[in-house]
Amino acid sequence: MLQRGANKPVLGKAGPAQRLPDGKPDLTGPWEPNAININVNMKAAGIEIPFSPEGEALYKSRLARLDKDDPEARCLSRGVPRLTTTPDPFRFVPTPTYMAFSTKAAHTGRQIFMDGRKFSRFADELWIGESVGHWDDDTLVVETTGLMIRHGSMPQECGTRRS
Repeated sequence: MLQRGANKPVLGKAGPAQRLPDGKPDLTGPWEPNAININVNMKAAGIEIPFSPEGEALYKSRLARLDKDDPEARCLSRGVPRLTTTPDPFRFVPTPTYMAFSTKAAHTGRQIFMDGRKFSRFADELWIGESVGHWDDDTLVVETTGLMIRHGSMPQECGTRRS
């Protein structure tokens, strides 16, 4: 669902992936999400969401209210995974111990720790959680915990919640 920004190859095009000196895929540079239609209303885009009855009621309520409950309407961060599905470019910057992620959206940054650490004891107190990652061959695997659902953070504009 992601494509590289101007003057960069488009994800999914034929050819080998660019590599960093350590041999890992090179994710640096601008990325532009292209999932906004899905982000606005996943069900209308044909994506089946396995709702519980309580979850479907919440979804319908939020969809009816659209942006009124949306943290972004109050200039708060979009949260995860929404930061990577709305139409603002973002950038990965790899370092030896973490992958930095910055986005134009609300000037939000994230760190994906890549040094083998476990989640901190403060992860549940962070607004957009804490992420740890590792490479599985050429796939960057990221686990995130501590998302502030109690503050109304929604991953999609239509109000679907994360699992």
